[in-house]
Amino acid sequence: MSAGGRLGASRRCHDVFRSGSVRTCHRGCGSPSSGFPRDALIVAGLCTSRNQQYDAYTVPARLSTRRPFLISIFGPAASVAVVVCRWIYEHQGDPDFALELANFAVVLLPFAFSILFAFVPDMKTKHIAWRISIIAVGVGFSFLLWKQQHLAMEAARKDQEKAVGIAVDKSNQHSDQQIATVRDDVKSVKNELAKEAGNIRNLVSKSESDINTSIANVNKPTPPELARLQFSFFIEGTPTTNLPILTRSMSQDKDGNFSVDMFFTNISGTSAEALDVWIGVCQSCSFAAEPPGFDKPRGSDEHMRHKIIGLLNPGTSFEKTTIVVKLSQPVPFFELALRYSCKACGKQPDTQILKVFPLPAS
Repeated sequence: MSAGGRLGASRRCHDVFRSGSVRTCHRGCGSPSSGFPRDALIVAGLCTSRNQQYDAYTVPARLSTRRPFLISIFGPAASVAVVVCRWIYEHQGDPDFALELANFAVVLLPFAFSILFAFVPDMKTKHIAWRISIIAVGVGFSFLLWKQQHLAMEAARKDQEKAVGIAVDKSNQHSDQQIATVRDDVKSVKNELAKEAGNIRNLVSKSESDINTSIANVNKPTPPELARLQFSFFIEGTPTTNLPILTRSMSQDKDGNFSVDMFFTNISGTSAEALDVWIGVCQSCSFAAEPPGFDKPRGSDEHMRHKIIGLLNPGTSFEKTTIVVKLSQPVPFFELALRYSCKACGKQPDTQILKVFPLPAS
């Protein structure tokens, strides 16, 4: 092959090698003058020249970077998509979810564009569909910006409405509290007035009562003191300061009877005129002998005795009276019931009781 032919073949092989495609090269491209080493060529068997010094070879294709590029793009993109989906799942119930999602997209898209322009700098040589896609993404980004502003205004409006609602509620609560306070004050004043009116009515009623009492007492003598008697056991040598003695213990006599000494005193400042005295014993008791000066009125109970005394002056005592009592059965104690009535005694006083505790026979 001539020098011009080898040079042309060398140039064609050089162009093929640079383009990275696998094509058949002239046999002369494997010569030392072609500038390509033989071990960089693969035998093709397509050279037809008689004086070929080397067999024809094909230039190997250069390794493609498309697959690593796609891996480097879609791997992180898939990871980011998983994170975004996870975030959407966890926050989809938030009150401002749409606004947060728009803000997230607005923040994320510039980062995606930076990656795109970093790996694909020459956009003019790309297919028209690729460029239209880029424009569509830009339009979508503009829509996201508008949506972000719209959601922000909606959120601000809702916050304003919420603040106004809270202010109105607090104002109503404050008004209700003030009205309740006024009502309480009015109720308190009303209660005070009612209380004062009741006090005035009570004072008027008391004054009327006092006036009526005073009128009724005009020229009316003070009622005399009522006569009062006090019964007691009689024990020789007992000071009057220890009277009355209302209980005592005693032993029965040889006949099995109990001789009870008692007396009574006029402890009032009024004389007891036309005095009647009654003495009664218990149901298990009986009078072993008639008390001196006492009688049994017709139709009265067997356990009751009666005595009439004409007059007992104030502060004086009647003489000792001995009452002999017989028990029909052993009892832990027995009682004497004493009552009286007189001209100056008023309503018959309550019955007085003397209690005797029998002692065991010696």
